[in-house]
Amino acid sequence: MGTVTSTYDLVYGNHNPSISWIDTTKNKRYFGASLLQNYGIVGCGKYAEVRLMKHNTNNLFYAIKRLEKKKIYEIQNVEKVENEIRILNSLNHPFIIGFYNAFQNVAHVCLVTEYCVGGELFHRMQTRGGHFEVKEAIFYASEIALALSYLHEERGVVWRDLKPENILIADNGHVKLGEKKKKY
Repeated sequence: MGTVTSTYDLVYGNHNPSISWIDTTKNKRYFGASLLQNYGIVGCGKYAEVRLMKHNTNNLFYAIKRLEKKKIYEIQNVEKVENEIRILNSLNHPFIIGFYNAFQNVAHVCLVTEYCVGGELFHRMQTRGGHFEVKEAIFYASEIALALSYLHEERGVVWRDLKPENILIADNGHVKLGEKKKKY
């Protein structure tokens, strides 16, 4: 991998720009565009989209957060993306989204994470009239509290923007924190 010498090279001049920090993942599973089958967009944000992808070798589904390099540099967000990858790479907790790898192509940085088939806690709450029964609320709140305790006390991470839209439900029904974090 080469290094980016300037924003201009990354966006316009260099036909195969690389960001050196992408190589710092804990899990060396190979994820590249040629090994993934696209099943469509499952979420969109201001600077990224999340796609459901199936790995052609192991037949497992993953959520791929795809960020445009051009936008990352235009808004001077490289440090935030680096931080997100570094933090996700350091976490290991049953109630926090699993991070597997990151890869890049000419135009995008892609973060490979666990796919949570249960969707957002927000949507689950909406289907129940906007609230949960007491036992269900205690269940979710307890898991969120355990995840936050791990992040704050053991990892020195503050999870920003904690809201039902950023809490996912795994296939086993347990919560997974899935967005916005900052190391302090």
